[in-house]
Amino acid sequence: MGLALLVPNEAKPMNSEPLDPLLSEFATQREADDYDRWFRAKVAASLDDPRPGVPHDEAMARIDATIQTAARKSPQG
Repeated sequence: MGLALLVPNEAKPMNSEPLDPLLSEFATQREADDYDRWFRAKVAASLDDPRPGVPHDEAMARIDATIQTAARKSPQG
């Protein structure tokens, strides 16, 4: 699946008007649009990655090991 399938019509004008902080985590529409493009590109790259996927249990075990290692190295650990 390529990027073209994930990216909506790019003909929208870029807007730097402030956004309501109660409705958006971004200060402006331009920031929101920039993030959306970045995120969609990351998803497309991941979907296009030819490497085999990692099973959920294995991914969680790797993350747990990383967290435990960081906790041991932390002065508060």
